[in-house]
Amino acid sequence: MLFGLERPIPEDPRVRALLVQWGHLTPEEAFPEGEAKPLPALEGGEDGP
Repeated sequence: MLFGLERPIPEDPRVRALLVQWGHLTPEEAFPEGEAKPLPALEGGEDGP
């Protein structure tokens, strides 16, 4: 069995964002063109500050 040289990219965008933050992936690797990037969480929860 042959394995690809590329790392598997997690499907969860939050996990990919953490991998970018930690320097394990580049933003281009984690979020290919055409795919939405997660927005940073706002303080105060969903209802706003």
